[in-house]
Amino acid sequence: MPERTSLTPAESNYPLPPEAQVLEITPELASDWLSTRRWSGQRNMSPSIVSKYLKDMKEGRWKLTRAGLIFTTDGVNIDGQHRLRAVANLQREELEAAYGYPWLPFWVYPDEPQDTFDSYDQNFRRTAAHLINEPNSIVLAAGSRFLASIAEMDPWSFPRFSRLSTAEILATVKDWPELSHYAADVVSTKVRARVLPSAHLAVIAQASRTELGTPEKLAGWFDVLRSGASANPDDPRLKLRDRYLSQHLSLAAAGNRATAYSLIVKAWNAHAKGEDIPILVWRQTERIPAVEGFEWNKTEENQA
Repeated sequence: MPERTSLTPAESNYPLPPEAQVLEITPELASDWLSTRRWSGQRNMSPSIVSKYLKDMKEGRWKLTRAGLIFTTDGVNIDGQHRLRAVANLQREELEAAYGYPWLPFWVYPDEPQDTFDSYDQNFRRTAAHLINEPNSIVLAAGSRFLASIAEMDPWSFPRFSRLSTAEILATVKDWPELSHYAADVVSTKVRARVLPSAHLAVIAQASRTELGTPEKLAGWFDVLRSGASANPDDPRLKLRDRYLSQHLSLAAAGNRATAYSLIVKAWNAHAKGEDIPILVWRQTERIPAVEGFEWNKTEENQA
């Protein structure tokens, strides 16, 4: 632990380090710094952000990054209050169960000028796409949102789509290498046929884990979607292509997520089984269809 200095409040038991370094932040330390070092000019604490961080920490998804805890030349915290509150709300037993030790590592940056707060506060929020060091990172992040949402098996909607944390999205990308494998395919299909790449990627990732999702079936799926070359007017790939070419703007709207996803699932299922579709339609009174042959429970058992 660093030595106490004049920048350590009298009521604090935890001094700051003399220079930027990684520290082991325990619930007790986090609570201490929140009580004694929180700058009064910071925005109000957001319970939803704290809750999101707390969930990630409890479930073992929290990782050390350069986005650390920032303190001014006067020793007060100007960035990191939500992370500190989440750690403070943890029990040591929860940390030991998730990580094997009763603390979390954080970069701590002392001695930063007070006027840097505005740049920290106004800077854009780092999204999962910024942290995925792969091509097509935006599509990968968005596709993982569909997967993580549908994994909760809500048959009617995607209730947590916009509330998933960055850590949950990154964990989904890691658990689903199929996302990276097919990202370029769905992006090129979007260029040719306007099919929503995020929903498309989520469907194909599931399909590729089924017996019906053979390399030949998948290659044929993408070929006709991109080219429109099929002699069968009831080919489900043509039906999906035509639907998206004519309605891609409305299908890309947030309010039509379930429709955009379900149309792709219905078309894939028909293609996988070798069936025609005279009319491709999904109504909001219907349940969101499952990808043919894919079972979420089996996937969870394999990961356990």
